[in-house]
Amino acid sequence: MDLTLLREYILRASKHVKRIAYLIAAIGAAASYGTQVELLVKWGMGTPFSQIIPATIDLLAICAAIGMTIPGLPDKDRRYVSLVLIIAVLVSGTANFMGGHNWVTRVGHTWPVVAYLLAEGIANRIRTYQANIEARASVPQHKVETPVHATVTVRKPAAITASKPGSAKSKILELAAASPSLSHDEIAATVGVKPGWVRYVLKNK
Repeated sequence: MDLTLLREYILRASKHVKRIAYLIAAIGAAASYGTQVELLVKWGMGTPFSQIIPATIDLLAICAAIGMTIPGLPDKDRRYVSLVLIIAVLVSGTANFMGGHNWVTRVGHTWPVVAYLLAEGIANRIRTYQANIEARASVPQHKVETPVHATVTVRKPAAITASKPGSAKSKILELAAASPSLSHDEIAATVGVKPGWVRYVLKNK
């Protein structure tokens, strides 16, 4: 499989997931705003606070969601932003739950907020994976050179052929016929053979 095409597919898919998460967030904010306003009015809070306060909850959640998208955010700060997002979602979910007239409406009002929290969790993991893919893509690929193996031919040294005594036979005969005569030991030392071979040559000449 082509890694370049796979990387491009992952990046496109991650963008779609993030867009869907933002769409769920917009739906959740729109659905919960009216419920929260009605809840505050029901408990005696007048305008404009009954209309402003619910907006701060949704805006805080959106602000935290945007903060989670910042690349390179330190882990300590990312944990803080995640905590703010969870608190904002919990407050919004609780207000929506209390604003329902029965169990069905309570679950219906609360679900968009829960769905947004789940979608944001998916988008956050996709963003982390996408950042890792882009980081690996930006690292230059070093070409690995194939080592060249040189074949060394080791030749055995030519065997040194020792001179056989037979090749010195003529020299032994020449030294034996020379005057003054040499002893067998002296001839053997001169030719480089054993005295026994000198005696053998002279005996069988």
